[in-house]
Amino acid sequence: METIHLKTVDPVSQELLRLAAKNGIALNWDRYEKLQPQDGFLRLGLSCPFGCLQGPCRIDPFGRGPDRGLCGMDRDAMVAAMLLRICLQGTLTILNDIALSDAAPTVSFAPGLKKSAAKAIKGVAPKSLSTAQIFKSAALLQRPADPFGVLLEQTLVLSLLAVGLLGQQVHEDKGKDRTVQAGYGVLSGGHVTIAIAGQPPRKLVEALGSAAAGKSGASVRLVSLGDWIPAAKGYLPLACSSAEAELLLSARAIHFLVAGAGADPGVIETAAKMDVPVARAEDKSDAAKILKSARQFHSHAPRPEITFESHLMEAGVVTTALTERKGSTPKKPKSRFALLGGSDSLHYPLGHLPVALAMALRGAGIQVAGWGDAAVWMMKNGLTSKKASDPVSILDPQLGPLQFAAGLSLAGKPDRLKGILFIGGKDCRDLPVALGLALLGCKVAFADPIPFWGSSSVRDRLSDLLAANGGQLTGFDHPAEAQELLEWFTK
Repeated sequence: METIHLKTVDPVSQELLRLAAKNGIALNWDRYEKLQPQDGFLRLGLSCPFGCLQGPCRIDPFGRGPDRGLCGMDRDAMVAAMLLRICLQGTLTILNDIALSDAAPTVSFAPGLKKSAAKAIKGVAPKSLSTAQIFKSAALLQRPADPFGVLLEQTLVLSLLAVGLLGQQVHEDKGKDRTVQAGYGVLSGGHVTIAIAGQPPRKLVEALGSAAAGKSGASVRLVSLGDWIPAAKGYLPLACSSAEAELLLSARAIHFLVAGAGADPGVIETAAKMDVPVARAEDKSDAAKILKSARQFHSHAPRPEITFESHLMEAGVVTTALTERKGSTPKKPKSRFALLGGSDSLHYPLGHLPVALAMALRGAGIQVAGWGDAAVWMMKNGLTSKKASDPVSILDPQLGPLQFAAGLSLAGKPDRLKGILFIGGKDCRDLPVALGLALLGCKVAFADPIPFWGSSSVRDRLSDLLAANGGQLTGFDHPAEAQELLEWFTK
């Protein structure tokens, strides 16, 4: 426990960690420590991603061991194929997330990005940009027959496609503000608490909300364990960030877990360890049964060893049209902006990067906006409060930096954007989105290492392709320090 400050910056979370250790409950941090050192070949991109059954093949980064795969593939092709593999999976995930009809979705860009998108498409996809590129990418990953340049250019095509598809993930009430609360304070009081992880069917969330609002029985509330789940005119209250979900379950404050699509196995396993009843998306449980089970568990479950005070909660407002309208930004003629977002990463103390960077950037006169777990941490620390000077803006969790970049471009002021930082790469969607934004001319960075350090040829070629459109993607060969990232924004 002497290193507890390296796990999270939140004092309440630190206390919960002590309680979990005292009670012998292993959490995600314990798994992270057991996994060290993590696979260096994979981190460099030198672990073959093709998936034949004659491997696995790995190339020695220092040149003292294998310099090619069994098939003869060299390090450049292996690294480029790794990027293509990640971007293919990310693009497929985005495609799955948007509301699909039987027809193939069209690819379109926000008005502010159309000009740069047209230039980028001409550079990497001479004919057109469509979902057919997904099949072409899959074919390229069947066998390693193509040079790294082909694989890399196809990676950028997919990344551009990912951004084009992501722009379709809009809410029905686009343009309206949506409210959200975050922090352990949402758990104050003696309510029956149903927690949701992942993304369960919208109808189930609505049914649970209606059932919980009923007058009979003990009071019931719905909270999210780090996922941004639309509900009514806003989002479900976020009791914690995504990496704190297991920690909160260990605190005996949850009486039922609804595990939707994308819920981590560790979250479900922790609920089982704590005897918390669980419904998975495939169980097709109805709201009435879930409420009944939650109330039954609440009636006999051990009480939490810690009291969550109501003041441990902050409210915020999310807008889906922050900068879409021409002339709506920037409010200050010479404002500069920095965007921080993405998921928690156990490479860092939870909350450290988004909070420290947001405060430092504001001190440097740069306005900040955030999305995802980063926005949760900014809310928990009062940075989004209207009472704060230059409060941090909260971006739509699906569109993230896309809406802001589009807005600034539409306003004719793309140079006001100092950079877009992804603080964690938990979701495979993040890399293609980051690459796509860089291809559209944005300055983008990842705090978590990008697996392209095994080939200088790939990095150089990628830099050239992005620079042709005025963009850049910065990656580090180590988990980046806050000071490094601050300098990246300000220099």
